[in-house]
Amino acid sequence: MEPNLILTGFMGTGKTTVGQLIAQRLGRTFVDTDQWIEARAGKSVAAIFAEDGEDRFRAWEAEACEALSEPQGLIIATGGWTLGPQQNREAMQRGGRVMCLWAEPDAILARLSDKSDRPLLAGDDRAAKLRDLLKKREAVYRSFAWQIDTTKMDVAEVMLHIMALYGSISGSAEPDAFYLPMGERNNSVLLGAGLLESIGPVLRARGLRGTAALIGDSNVIEHHGDRVYQSLLLSGFEVVPLRVPAGEESKTLDMAGMVYEQLVQGGLERSGMIVALGGGVIGDLSGFVAATYLRGVPWVNCATTLLAMVDASIGGKTGVDLPSGKNLVGAFHPPLVTVSDLTVLRTLPEREFQSGLAEVIKAGVIGDVDLFEMIEGGSTDVQDIIRRSIQVKVDVVREDPFEKGRRAALNLGHTIGHGIEAASQFLLRHGEAIGIGMIAEAKIAERMGLAHSDLSGRIEAVIEKVGLPTRYANLETDTIVQLMRSDKKKQLGRLKFALPRDIGEVAVGIDVKDELVREAIEVVRDE
Repeated sequence: MEPNLILTGFMGTGKTTVGQLIAQRLGRTFVDTDQWIEARAGKSVAAIFAEDGEDRFRAWEAEACEALSEPQGLIIATGGWTLGPQQNREAMQRGGRVMCLWAEPDAILARLSDKSDRPLLAGDDRAAKLRDLLKKREAVYRSFAWQIDTTKMDVAEVMLHIMALYGSISGSAEPDAFYLPMGERNNSVLLGAGLLESIGPVLRARGLRGTAALIGDSNVIEHHGDRVYQSLLLSGFEVVPLRVPAGEESKTLDMAGMVYEQLVQGGLERSGMIVALGGGVIGDLSGFVAATYLRGVPWVNCATTLLAMVDASIGGKTGVDLPSGKNLVGAFHPPLVTVSDLTVLRTLPEREFQSGLAEVIKAGVIGDVDLFEMIEGGSTDVQDIIRRSIQVKVDVVREDPFEKGRRAALNLGHTIGHGIEAASQFLLRHGEAIGIGMIAEAKIAERMGLAHSDLSGRIEAVIEKVGLPTRYANLETDTIVQLMRSDKKKQLGRLKFALPRDIGEVAVGIDVKDELVREAIEVVRDE
């Protein structure tokens, strides 16, 4: 049986109207959960609220979700908060694909101007009540993987985009979805298999259109570029492919300047977007270009490495390197959507995959003891490992989106690690250097009395277990220290460290004496 198509979202976003049209077009049965409840309760929704109270109505909604939880090829429109409770959401997702319709408050108000059957908006100042209710529910609505922005679409457009998206995803497993508010910008993170083939319908449903500049490096474009290109093209985007050389040497102001010129030649306007396809370098470079071209254009990050999926693609930081240090020029400019397609990991070289595991281990040390123990125990559940790593970073960034405090915990291993990486002239992969940096910084924590004496040994054992180096060779301590001094994490001329207290707990803003830093660097040298 075909999976159900479930339309959810706030009142006035078009769920019932569009759902009925899709059911007619596909020859499917249409179910409105409010009507389902009214038929069984023998009274209207308004009467249930007035006579029995909201709690009784919510109980009816739970019954409806359970009754409609099997795949039956139905087209279902839910009430505005039917899928607010997690149990209702999970029940509906068992039976099909849930798509959340969204619209801006002014559009919703206009659509509801002649409606009097909305109990939650009863009384004076409907506009204030609507905005307050929408704000309270926004995080839940935005957390659904499949989003349809109906604000500027007519009914026919909404119907077509929903049908195209449904056709693209109906045979795939539901992805993990994370919602990350970043001030005025919101970032959705999707993790699953087969997402690149659906990228065009996903973006059109979210209201994006026009020119799409597809930026990738020579390696990634060869493996995955056509999947993304064709999906965008078939969804009506005018695609401008841009290829840059692979490697950290592409993450420069000179390369950004070359990309700007190609965007101008390709006709990219502020109504268009940039689609980054690659690892951390491509994401950082593309995001920086998106932040600065025409004073900011939307962008989408398609992460193709483990390291990018669990770390570099999340949090909105973009940037390029200078000769004196990494990421010294940049901006906070989150992508609208971050897409991590698990199938691309099949083409990832083993060394690159191992490099990404350093950031997974870091996530466990920062905030997930179970994740660390999974790696320690040799778990091979890649999706769960990535899911948990993403959740750690999302939780930290949500608490501190612009790196004013708690987010500094994400720098664990990076203060020394960046120095080692740069001193090796990037012959060491980022994750390889960060793994060594974590060991060194754990040793500092032990010697300062912040951590127990065997913490660095435990971290080192896990790093070694996944095949990452635990020592560096042929690098001068003075060179590493000099490169560390140009790090952007300095405050009043002093480097501030994030140091582990234990697995799952990190202290931030720690000032460390120079001699102790040098001593720790020496300890992780391969003699």
